[in-house]
Amino acid sequence: MQRPTPPPVPPAVGADHLPVVIVSTRRPAKRRGRWGAAAAVSTLLAVAAVTSAILAWPYLEPSLRPGKRASQKKQAAVVTNRDESPRVRKPAREERTQQERQPVREPPRPTSQDRVERDREPADVRKPPQPVTLPQEADQPDARVSENVVRMMTEAAKAIRSHDYTAAEAAIGAAKDCAGDEPELATRVDRWGLLLDYARQLDGHVATAIASANEGREYTIGDRTIVIIEIGPDGYAYREAGTTRRGPRAGLPRVLERAILKAWYEGDPRPSNGIFVGVHRLLDEDADLAKVRQEWQQAFLGEPATASIMPLLDDPVLAAVL
Repeated sequence: MQRPTPPPVPPAVGADHLPVVIVSTRRPAKRRGRWGAAAAVSTLLAVAAVTSAILAWPYLEPSLRPGKRASQKKQAAVVTNRDESPRVRKPAREERTQQERQPVREPPRPTSQDRVERDREPADVRKPPQPVTLPQEADQPDARVSENVVRMMTEAAKAIRSHDYTAAEAAIGAAKDCAGDEPELATRVDRWGLLLDYARQLDGHVATAIASANEGREYTIGDRTIVIIEIGPDGYAYREAGTTRRGPRAGLPRVLERAILKAWYEGDPRPSNGIFVGVHRLLDEDADLAKVRQEWQQAFLGEPATASIMPLLDDPVLAAVL
């Protein structure tokens, strides 16, 4: 390609003001800056560094891989059997292989002595019974409430034995209010209320029976024979073994009064009559609880409903007032 001709140079103005034209065929030289020399030096240094690294790589490679060398040492420590593969086994697989290599132990065979011990019946080993503590709030009444109820029932028992039924009724009512919803205490109070009802009816039966004891009527008490002379509101008189005995109506012997009562019951035999005879014995000054129990058990054979009063004989309140 032909280089383009440069534009004409304007004429120079000299001293004589004549134009001067300079014509040159030489190619103008390019200016080299200072950055070109720096780039050449950097290139040479880079080439030298790469060449040095390539030459030194075989010597630097082993030192640059410490992890691999350490793993090779561990692998060499793991391989203990020459027949095995030189590959490194995993720890779990190694443990599993060692467990598989252990011989399986068979369970010991039972001997004749062991069979005898096995066939023998086990001894009856029983633990001693442990005491059961019941919560006092749920199953047992409060000690103060129980004490108050017992005190009131004791007053009622004394009033019944003295035939003061009004005082007995008041004491039983107070005991019932104090017992509240306690089932055990309420049942005990109800038994004493039942005894009060029997005692009241008994007084009416005794009065009617004595009124029927006419002059000359005989009553047998064991080996004794008593002949009634008179029994009135103020006193009595009877004859026994040729001897006449007299006294106020309140002093009539209890055994004679009970004999008259039994004779009157014979005219209208009922199972409940034994309950009244037992109550009559219970109100004696020296009450015989064994005979009272016998009378009530006989009445129970004819009328099971009368058994509700039977536990009264085991009440500690009754033992305290006798």
